[in-house]
Amino acid sequence: MKQVIGAILVVALGALLVIGAWQYKEKKDNKNDSASVSESSEIQKDLGKKITLDDYEMEELVTLGKFENLDVEVQYEDITEEKLTSYIEQLLGTYPSYTKNEKLKVEDKDIANIDYVGTIDGKEFEGGKAAGANLVIGSNTFIEGFEEQLIDQKVGDTVAVEVTFPKDYKEEALQNKKAVFEVKINGIMDKKILKPAEMDDAFVNQNFGFNTVAEFKADVEKYLLENNESSKTSNTRAAVVDKVIKESAVTLPKELLTSQVAHYLNDFKKSVSGAGYKYEDYLMAQYQTDAATYAKNIKEAMEQKLKEQIVLTAVAKKAKIELDQDGYQAYLKQFLDAYEYSSEKQLYEAYPKTEMERAYICNKAVEYLISKSNIKYVAGTK
Repeated sequence: MKQVIGAILVVALGALLVIGAWQYKEKKDNKNDSASVSESSEIQKDLGKKITLDDYEMEELVTLGKFENLDVEVQYEDITEEKLTSYIEQLLGTYPSYTKNEKLKVEDKDIANIDYVGTIDGKEFEGGKAAGANLVIGSNTFIEGFEEQLIDQKVGDTVAVEVTFPKDYKEEALQNKKAVFEVKINGIMDKKILKPAEMDDAFVNQNFGFNTVAEFKADVEKYLLENNESSKTSNTRAAVVDKVIKESAVTLPKELLTSQVAHYLNDFKKSVSGAGYKYEDYLMAQYQTDAATYAKNIKEAMEQKLKEQIVLTAVAKKAKIELDQDGYQAYLKQFLDAYEYSSEKQLYEAYPKTEMERAYICNKAVEYLISKSNIKYVAGTK
């Protein structure tokens, strides 16, 4: 799923390829309105061919303004002791400690520590067995009906829990299957999340693999500094390109944006469905949003990215930036490694070579703009 869904997101919106947009190579004969697919989870069988920037004379889409010797202000975040502590608190939240309390009967909202073995038609199945699992009763973490059957059961008891897997369960072989879980209730647990000051060497060694608390804190600080530097670079690229767009006059054809959004959403739905998820459920789990809001966000992002690529292509032409094979091959390798394509051929089957070459040229154009700008960094904290 990393290759399929991740690559569609990155290639379509350009997070890795440029700072800017990505689009697919097709001809200009698609007049579909993106609204026809934006709020639906249905996969469209025939959207027509995709419209791309290849269908236009670039000079007709942009009047390039000033793009050299620009004054650009870039915000970045300082790494403070407060931020370091806050991040460590987030990490500790993923490693709670559990201690058995004196309760003897399971109630709603309790954390029950259980061992379980599931069977279908008397046979165990893959993924249906665990020991020492901490389950919050009423959290709906397990299959519908499982948790409710543990309420009022006693610590030390072994209970037969009967459930039916949903018809849309992600493992197709288990869909609509009736199963019986033999569940042993080991105890009712109290959950505690340590504060940074409560960590000791034994805890960080067991949970994070460091010998001492000091080593752990030093590594977290190093990570935050590296991540901060990466964000600073991204913010610089975004600020410089945004400045050039504001200095220029860009015409974005409506049919281009409509086609790009419609095809992106349709491809994304196919990828989500192929990975075994319901579209609406996936959006809610990954982005905490619904289909309509997600489509609106994609349209806004796609509009910005297309404008960026139009402007960057014009900059590349003015600055006489050309494709160099050594740099392009290194760029391709970065993409191949990040999204697990086995070869350039496989990549080009998904995303045409002309599009990859354009993305590389635009990436070089961003670097050129940065080198020609007067950048002022302004530190801040959150």
